[in-house]
This record gives sequence, structure tokens and C-alpha cells, in this order.
Amino acid sequence: MKAPINLHLLLISCCMIICFACGKKNQTRQYTIDLMFADGTHETHQLVNGNMLYIHQGDQQYIVQVADGSDSTMMLEVTNYGVTRDSMRNEQTIRKTGSSKSSLSLKRQTQLDPSGGVQVTVSSMAMIDTGRQPRGACKGKCCEATCFTMSCCSDPDECKNAPCNCTAPGPCPGQNPSPQASHFFELFKSGKELLVVKD
Repeated sequence: MKAPINLHLLLISCCMIICFACGKKNQTRQYTIDLMFADGTHETHQLVNGNMLYIHQGDQQYIVQVADGSDSTMMLEVTNYGVTRDSMRNEQTIRKTGSSKSSLSLKRQTQLDPSGGVQVTVSSMAMIDTGRQPRGACKGKCCEATCFTMSCCSDPDECKNAPCNCTAPGPCPGQNPSPQASHFFELFKSGKELLVVKD
């Protein structure tokens, strides 16, 4: 008579382990950053570790990537790019002009780079659940574009093969023509110094 009871306890134990494993949640740190551009325009972005943000302000082009931070700071890797145009060949050359790493404190405003074109503030930091949900850290948004920025989410489960080449809604007056943001991401990921693209 003891065998059925032991079997019953074994089944209950297995069910509890499976339920516990299914309920386990992965978490990642999410940062909310506020950008202020030279013309007074404000934008807010929510980014997680590894996310990339392309920023263009006039002739200044940046790729910003979020790196590991702490409860009170966010690490940013900022890479600057310049663009030259060859009208005879209908080509544009994107060239890396510099890079830096900085630690940004919560609620403290700082310049994205020494030129002072863009100010950035980390307005909040929070841990969010990303595991075993229909939508993870990206919340279904692998690419978002505005007139000044494009953000690419890095969650490999959610955005593994999603191209990050979305366009800003509506016309963007006052912006100089420049290569597509996807070219800057391509150059950044490659680690190379320059990329030549056709107009």
C-alpha cells in the first residue's frame, strides 16, 4: 500500500518543480534616458544593456550603446562619426572620429560629448522581468525612429533577426541628408574605422 502513496508524492514533487521552473523570471536593468538637443527638442528612450541608439544632430553623428551599470549609474559607450560626400562618385564615407566611455549618475545632466550638441540625463533605473513572456526586454519594439534618433533593441530572443532600419514618422525639417542609420550600426558592429556607401 505504500507504493501508490510514494508514487503520488513523487508526482506532486515533479509538478511543483516544473511549476517553479516555468515561473522563474529573468530580469534585466532598464534605464530611462532623456535627451535634449541644441534646438530644445526633448526625447525619452528606455534602454536595456546592449541596446544601441543612433543620434544625429546636424553634422554630428553618434552611436550610443548601453553597458552594464549599477543601481545608481549607467555606463555609456559613445562613438562619434563624421560623413564626407563625393558628389562625383555619388558616395558617402562614414568615418569613426572618436569614442569614449562614461558613467552617468541618476538625475545628473551631462553632455553626450565635449562638443555639447546633445545633453543626456538618466531619469530612472529599474529591474524589469524579461523571461518567459511573449515580449521580453524590447516589449515588441526592436526598432524605433524619430527625427533625431533611432534605437535598436538587443534582446536576442525577441529581435534576433529583426532589421533595425525603421524610418521616422513624417517629414523631418532642418536635417542634413545623411546615410541611413543602418549603415552606422553596420560600421559600429564591424569595429572598422570607415564605411563607403552609395547615395
